[in-house]
Amino acid sequence: MPTIELDTNLPADRLPVGLEKRLCQAAATILNKPENYINVIVRPGLTMLHLSSEEPCVQLRINAFGVVGTAEQNRSHSARFFEFLCKELALGQDRYTKPLATPTRVAGACGGGVGVTADPWDCGVDLLRL
Repeated sequence: MPTIELDTNLPADRLPVGLEKRLCQAAATILNKPENYINVIVRPGLTMLHLSSEEPCVQLRINAFGVVGTAEQNRSHSARFFEFLCKELALGQDRYTKPLATPTRVAGACGGGVGVTADPWDCGVDLLRL
């Protein structure tokens, strides 16, 4: 079950109503997973610093087995999540930090198997600046 975590220093009242549901729908489409398998966590109002600035920003983290792996997959997922977040949060296209790394393999919780966890830079949606 993919888990999508959106951290932001934006106050809750600046987030669009229903963002978590639309993020879940977008993640289901982007990751090609059933919507009811996806967990979404939105954490507004956090203390965050990016590029030595406390200006509004968001960070998206995706933890999933079997949907994130190759650089091509990551670029595709990244672009689609970025487009979604830019639209939902009125982010400018020039406020995106490009991915820097590839996913790392970790021991999975499902039967001790090996899965992929994608940090923000792994999946491509690093820190987005408003």
